[in-house]
Amino acid sequence: MGLLAIGVIIVVAVLAYNKWQEVRYRRLAEQNFGSGHEDVLLRPGQAPVLGESVPVDGVSRHPEHSRIEPSLIDPSVIADAPDQPDEPNDAVDGVAGDAPAKPGLVEPAEAIIDEAIDYVIEFRTDVDVGGSQVIDAAVKRLTGFTKPVNLEGFDESGGGWTPLSHAHQRQLLRVGLQLVDRHGVLSAPDMDRFAKAVYDLAVLAGARADAPDLAEVARRAQLLDQFCGDVDIQIALNVVPDEGLFSGTQIRALAESAGFMLESDGRFRRRNEQGDELFVLSNAGNTPFLQGALQEMETAALMFEFDVPRVSGGVNSFNQLARIAGQFASTLGGRLVDDNRANLTPASLAAIGKQLESIYASMSDQGIPAGSPRALRLFS
Repeated sequence: MGLLAIGVIIVVAVLAYNKWQEVRYRRLAEQNFGSGHEDVLLRPGQAPVLGESVPVDGVSRHPEHSRIEPSLIDPSVIADAPDQPDEPNDAVDGVAGDAPAKPGLVEPAEAIIDEAIDYVIEFRTDVDVGGSQVIDAAVKRLTGFTKPVNLEGFDESGGGWTPLSHAHQRQLLRVGLQLVDRHGVLSAPDMDRFAKAVYDLAVLAGARADAPDLAEVARRAQLLDQFCGDVDIQIALNVVPDEGLFSGTQIRALAESAGFMLESDGRFRRRNEQGDELFVLSNAGNTPFLQGALQEMETAALMFEFDVPRVSGGVNSFNQLARIAGQFASTLGGRLVDDNRANLTPASLAAIGKQLESIYASMSDQGIPAGSPRALRLFS
């Protein structure tokens, strides 16, 4: 009985210590991460800063034709990884409109077709055509593509394009097939198959399709893919301990105080008010952060990930991440390093920011500002 009582006391003491440690680090984090100024990352549409470009370590560029959500855990893994096939994306494969809930169909709330990044074909009928008729025919003919397909009708009364609904009666319709995403550029066979499918759809609706020149579409797609490859960049800032390991209790307290929430994939994310991802905090090892195991978990490195083209706010966003990562390092008794474990000094962080200025300027000049709807579609 005495040994049992001692065991219970030890367990309670350990739990109490962990809780005290969590509270302690949470209070310390609130002091460190507190700020009297507005958080620009929670304000969408922040204009980027313009400037010059210099080569800097710590910035990872995705090679052309292999822009599939890269892993930043080990740079050598990226370099040695085999090319990924351009397989159909089940999450978006299909026709978007007010279609019945079926696997592969997307139902946007507002017009999404964009002539800057889609292969768009319009067709007009002499009389109103029911949305159900067109949607049902489209679902049979416009599936199996590797890029998202969207179907819209022109609302004469409202004077604008809207996703086609089963209840709609429309004369002017259009179909859009996205040209580029992180899987690469739309293939020529898919372009040709799409054009034929839309022509068939127009004939069924009693209309004639008006399609742009296929060669010009292919040329535009290649240029867009090349541009996306040039600006498709992720940055990794790592925090490593001066000695020992970081505890999961400390990490959770700091992360939550900095606005990060642990998600189902075992990574902490900070999002804006619209739910868009700003920053990702992950374990630099192979073990994800798990809600029920954080108290017992220890790690030798943390990684902050910043997906440049998908986050609005310009250089201010990167500066915010650098500040947070630096405060993690200071609070945990560690240091901020790049993927090669070289220390990231204020000067090197400023140089990275300078390089980003040129990237943001290029994206704005192209009409694809970072974090914009166009950018979120292209870099997905």
